[in-house]
Amino acid sequence: AECRGSYREYEKGWEKRAENTRLRIFRSAGIYGNHASALHTVYRKGLPHSTIDSNDFTNRIHIQDLSAAIRASMLLHDKQQPDYRVYSCADDCPESRAVVLHHAAKLLQSIGVQLAAPSSRQPNDSARDRRRSKKRVDNQRMIDELLPELLYPTYKEGLDAILNEKSN
Repeated sequence: AECRGSYREYEKGWEKRAENTRLRIFRSAGIYGNHASALHTVYRKGLPHSTIDSNDFTNRIHIQDLSAAIRASMLLHDKQQPDYRVYSCADDCPESRAVVLHHAAKLLQSIGVQLAAPSSRQPNDSARDRRRSKKRVDNQRMIDELLPELLYPTYKEGLDAILNEKSN
């Protein structure tokens, strides 16, 4: 059945269909990992000419932490939990895209990578939507019930690990 509307409407539709079934919904922040990250973006495109907006927060999660949370939910057999559960999957450090890109640029420069000239490209519709969203995700349920310790609690640890793996 086709469902139109917000993600909450989709979730309610799933909840109705999943009666007497254990249902877990994962709302994922921006996923990054060894094959797609701010390091890759800066290396390919250079830094954008955008300014750092301290209110422009985005959430992200390393693919290994997301997969660990999903796996933990499959292994969890707690009779005390309701059959229907929604998890917001994100790391512990929402940060602006510009700050993350600048951090990635510093990491690349620290190992001698020459970056492309700053990009003068205009943001596409997706980038403009991201800049307008300004959300901070509360990942507390994921931490409390599934993954008490993230492998990459912030983008800094995640990008460091990606860079170290690539340079080894």
